Amino acid sequence: MDVERGELVPGVGCIAVGVRIAGQPVTDSISVGVPLPRLTDDHAEDVAACVLRATEELFSYVEREERQIRDAERVLKGAHRFNHRQRAVLSHALRHPADEHTIQAHQRAHGVVYQTARQDLLDLARSGYLKKVKRGHAFVFGAAPRLSAALKRSRA
Repeated sequence: MDVERGELVPGVGCIAVGVRIAGQPVTDSISVGVPLPRLTDDHAEDVAACVLRATEELFSYVEREERQIRDAERVLKGAHRFNHRQRAVLSHALRHPADEHTIQAHQRAHGVVYQTARQDLLDLARSGYLKKVKRGHAFVFGAAPRLSAALKRSRA
């Protein structure tokens, strides 16, 4: 922990805590700004402990999510009910759940006709792996909530 007392911004102190990832050397830190009147040594130690706990919880969450994605992708690799284009969409949706997929983008990415691209995405939406939303005159597809769990449950 390192404490800076108003040198950079008058009236504001900064508590910086090194972040350690899985036993590796510290390469990053997280800092918290605190009004100088509240920045006692005890308060700085409390804030540092809180930041450390929060980063440990965050890393634990990320590890769990990554494990779920790896498990789901393992199931996906052996899934014969999906074609290679659908597996690519699901794999991307697992890693980037906020991304959206359109029929036109799927068509261009895989060099297929519109009807094939449309059928790929609609089949995944009907099966509950993608959610379908109408935007203007077109459909947009995104990862269904808890996609990795759904893939593991279905044993694809």
